[in-house]
Amino acid sequence: MNYVKKCDKCQRFADVRQAPLERLHVMTSLWPFYRWGIDILGPFPIAPGQLKFLIVAVDYFTKWVEVEPVATIIAERIKRFVWKRIVCRFGLPAEIVSDNGTQFASSTTAKFC
Repeated sequence: MNYVKKCDKCQRFADVRQAPLERLHVMTSLWPFYRWGIDILGPFPIAPGQLKFLIVAVDYFTKWVEVEPVATIIAERIKRFVWKRIVCRFGLPAEIVSDNGTQFASSTTAKFC
């Protein structure tokens, strides 16, 4: 299986299997800054300061984006981002939507949120 994953021709010319299509679910927000979506992007090539990840949060109502480059993606770093970039600027959100990444599902983040 590893051979197939590393084989350039296998990856470029293999049949693409797709999961069955599902209907989109509309996610609405009651008012601005009520519900935020948050995720981590990267790793990217290392920038000055050893920065290689981005924490990205998007407000569901206004589509306002908050982004911060970080060197590490530990739960404490996520907590500081939410406090500094969301709570202190826009108030306490009613909901924060994320995947179940270890940084978001940790006890540190759960206690904070």
